[in-house]
Amino acid sequence: MDSKQEIEGAGMQRRGAAALGYGRAQHVIDLYIWPSSSRIDMPGESGNRTGYNFIRRTQDDMVFRVVSDLDKAELGKFVELWRTAS
Repeated sequence: MDSKQEIEGAGMQRRGAAALGYGRAQHVIDLYIWPSSSRIDMPGESGNRTGYNFIRRTQDDMVFRVVSDLDKAELGKFVELWRTAS
Protein backbone atom coordinates (compact mmCIF):
# COMPACT_ATOMS: atom_id res chain seq x y z
CA MET A 1 0.00 0.00 0.00
CA ASP A 2 1.46 3.38 -0.94
CA SER A 3 1.16 6.53 1.14
CA LYS A 4 -1.72 7.92 -0.92
CA GLN A 5 -3.75 4.77 -0.23
CA GLU A 6 -2.93 5.07 3.49
CA ILE A 7 -4.15 8.68 3.55
CA GLU A 8 -7.28 7.83 1.57
CA GLY A 9 -8.09 4.86 3.79
CA ALA A 10 -7.51 6.56 7.12
CA GLY A 11 -10.87 6.95 8.83
CA MET A 12 -12.91 5.33 6.06
CA GLN A 13 -12.78 1.68 7.12
CA ARG A 14 -16.23 0.08 7.22
CA ARG A 15 -17.97 3.26 6.09
CA GLY A 16 -19.65 4.19 2.86
CA ALA A 17 -17.87 7.11 1.24
CA ALA A 18 -18.40 9.20 -1.86
CA ALA A 19 -15.29 9.73 -3.96
CA LEU A 20 -14.99 12.61 -6.41
CA GLY A 21 -12.09 13.28 -8.75
CA TYR A 22 -10.99 16.69 -9.95
CA GLY A 23 -8.09 18.05 -11.95
CA ARG A 24 -6.11 21.22 -11.31
CA ALA A 25 -2.87 22.28 -13.00
CA GLN A 26 -2.35 18.78 -14.44
CA HIS A 27 -2.73 17.14 -11.00
CA VAL A 28 -5.43 14.79 -9.78
CA ILE A 29 -7.34 15.79 -6.64
CA ASP A 30 -9.32 13.13 -4.77
CA LEU A 31 -12.18 14.31 -2.55
CA TYR A 32 -13.74 11.80 -0.15
CA ILE A 33 -16.90 12.49 1.84
CA TRP A 34 -18.47 10.28 4.49
CA PRO A 35 -20.79 10.68 7.51
CA SER A 36 -19.08 11.85 10.67
CA SER A 37 -19.36 9.93 13.92
CA SER A 38 -19.25 13.32 15.68
CA ARG A 39 -21.72 16.18 15.39
CA ILE A 40 -19.02 18.75 16.08
CA ASP A 41 -17.71 20.86 13.17
CA MET A 42 -13.92 20.80 13.18
CA PRO A 43 -11.58 23.18 11.35
CA GLY A 44 -9.26 21.84 8.71
CA GLU A 45 -6.40 19.55 9.59
CA SER A 46 -3.65 19.21 7.01
CA GLY A 47 -0.47 17.27 6.48
CA ASN A 48 1.84 15.55 4.05
CA ARG A 49 2.86 11.94 3.56
CA THR A 50 5.45 10.96 0.98
CA GLY A 51 4.64 13.74 -1.45
CA TYR A 52 0.86 13.75 -1.01
CA ASN A 53 -0.82 16.65 0.77
CA PHE A 54 -4.14 16.22 2.49
CA ILE A 55 -6.74 18.44 4.13
CA ARG A 56 -9.46 17.06 6.37
CA ARG A 57 -12.38 18.91 7.93
CA THR A 58 -15.70 18.02 9.50
CA GLN A 59 -18.77 20.11 8.73
CA ASP A 60 -22.53 19.55 8.81
CA ASP A 61 -22.16 15.96 10.14
CA MET A 62 -19.85 15.03 7.24
CA VAL A 63 -16.10 14.44 6.97
CA PHE A 64 -14.33 15.86 3.92
CA ARG A 65 -10.83 14.65 3.00
CA VAL A 66 -8.92 16.02 0.00
CA VAL A 67 -5.72 14.29 -1.19
CA SER A 68 -3.36 15.35 -3.98
CA ASP A 69 0.27 15.83 -4.96
CA LEU A 70 -0.50 19.53 -5.46
CA ASP A 71 1.48 21.79 -3.14
CA LYS A 72 -0.22 22.76 0.11
CA ALA A 73 -1.15 26.30 -1.01
CA GLU A 74 -2.76 25.15 -4.27
CA LEU A 75 -4.66 22.38 -2.49
CA GLY A 76 -5.92 24.97 0.02
CA LYS A 77 -7.14 27.16 -2.85
CA PHE A 78 -9.02 24.20 -4.31
CA VAL A 79 -10.70 23.49 -0.95
CA GLU A 80 -11.83 27.11 -0.65
CA LEU A 81 -13.18 27.12 -4.22
CA TRP A 82 -15.04 23.87 -3.59
CA ARG A 83 -16.51 25.13 -0.30
CA THR A 84 -17.80 28.38 -1.83
CA ALA A 85 -19.28 26.55 -4.82
CA SER A 86 -21.16 23.93 -2.79
